[in-house]
Amino acid sequence: MLLKRFQTLVQYASDLHIERGFNRFIIPKKPYLLLAGDVGYPHTDSYKNFLLTVSGDFNKVFIIAGNHEYDKLSVAETDVVINDTCMMRNNLYYLQKDTHVLCADTRLQIAGCTLWSTYPKRRNQYHQDHVQWLDKTIREGKENSYVIATHHCPLPECVNPIIPQRIANYFVSDRSAILKQPNVVCWVHGHSHVNKKLFKYDKPILSNQYGNYKLPVKGYK
Repeated sequence: MLLKRFQTLVQYASDLHIERGFNRFIIPKKPYLLLAGDVGYPHTDSYKNFLLTVSGDFNKVFIIAGNHEYDKLSVAETDVVINDTCMMRNNLYYLQKDTHVLCADTRLQIAGCTLWSTYPKRRNQYHQDHVQWLDKTIREGKENSYVIATHHCPLPECVNPIIPQRIANYFVSDRSAILKQPNVVCWVHGHSHVNKKLFKYDKPILSNQYGNYKLPVKGYK
């Protein structure tokens, strides 16, 4: 029931990389839009204009920061810029270690953060911080049900099999312990530039990644 409610309410996409020339419309099919990271560079007009455009097409838009959002500015500066853009509309929600109620009647919430991974090492502190926040949120919110939204992958199975094992940790950390919690409904991610249909612990791990410059990767819709 809760998964069906989420699927009825929320459309999701990630890895649009508008800094590389993504210029397609996201055709609204559901009331809410979840952007699971690597949308573009937050300090640019193209990023701001994109968020303002989709805010007019959807009742609510949830934004997760990907690793590439932080390419040009510090982590703190980037978070401020994204928050400032979201403040321009009352239906833009930046979820960086934050939650939002999707359905009050069923206590269904979305819990979002970048997540990061153990690589590169300079981001490991953020990774540990995000994992601790997410684990605490899920464990202490037993009265709620959660859709988890991150940019980085929560399971090794999410990673493209062509990726060499020596760099796989750039994409993923194994968050099975969080996923198996009974109040987790599903997990939405990006970052891997491959769309798979995955289930673990009878829960779907979802992605809808554009992930390329000229043509989307297989499965983007």
